[in-house]
Amino acid sequence: MIREKFKNEFPIILNEMTNMVNQRLEKPISVILLNLTHIFNEEKLDKKTVQRLDLIQKESIRIRKVLQKLKNISNPKLINYLKEIKIIDLNNSIDRYENVKEVI
Repeated sequence: MIREKFKNEFPIILNEMTNMVNQRLEKPISVILLNLTHIFNEEKLDKKTVQRLDLIQKESIRIRKVLQKLKNISNPKLINYLKEIKIIDLNNSIDRYENVKEVI
């Protein structure tokens, strides 16, 4: 009975959690990306610094894409991660009919 109740409430709980995560992380990621753009445009940077900043930018965009996928989960599918640990398969938990936009 408890397992069935959890199964029914899981999508609701997941939705609330992903909304909170998005809300908390989207603004800092936007600030990072905006400031990186300003630094690239305004500063004369050596090659090593540009490479490091470029890596920060790429990883920030990667985080933003994961946040977008989290926000669009409509049909959560779990996969085995470790022996007794399951995780949500982000790529297969979004309905194909939902339009997930690429985030830059």
